[in-house]
Amino acid sequence: MTPQELGTVRPVLVGLADDHPVVIRGLRQLLAGSRFRVVWQAWSRETCLTAALSQPADVIVLDLRLGDDLAPDVLRELRRAGVASRVVILTGHDDRELVNACLEAGVSGILFKDTGDLDIVRSLDRVVRGQDVFDRRLADDPPDDAKALAAQGASVLTTREYDVLRLVARGLTSRDIASELCLSVNTVRSYVQSTLLKLNAHTRIEAVRTARRLRML
Repeated sequence: MTPQELGTVRPVLVGLADDHPVVIRGLRQLLAGSRFRVVWQAWSRETCLTAALSQPADVIVLDLRLGDDLAPDVLRELRRAGVASRVVILTGHDDRELVNACLEAGVSGILFKDTGDLDIVRSLDRVVRGQDVFDRRLADDPPDDAKALAAQGASVLTTREYDVLRLVARGLTSRDIASELCLSVNTVRSYVQSTLLKLNAHTRIEAVRTARRLRML
């Protein structure tokens, strides 16, 4: 079913994966009365995988740290099992290393747990329509001197780095980009890292935001 069909034909089915009962209760309350219907909840990697396979959801809201497991590992296991649900990470921590790992794994969004209820509903709505959503705190504007460095770096992006950046902006993972450009995954990751360096960005999100500010995208 296409994102457009999800928005008009039926309620959007949601799975919740978080090992904090208060968060689960809060999310259920936030989604109550909306077109999003919670069909399952899980508190560990194992229960998440079992639930996602037995009751497919359109969107899974996944804690960054689910018990002893990390969201990128959980997501990769879901994909290996054939779960195609869009996944939105919900976290209370701005952990840039884990954020990058989530992007590599192919998440559709990253939100903070203190996001207002209306923002969460709107964000999930955007996700089911095929858009990526990321909390603005993950891509705050850099200071003026950093902007100058980004502008200087932007002028020396190679054609291949630009190609990779364009696909990153579309939300593709390194593996997807490798397939699109007929490159190895390691080569794509190398291009991503060199592009981040030239744009003075710490994450893919920051790189895309800087590129759009500089009208490169």
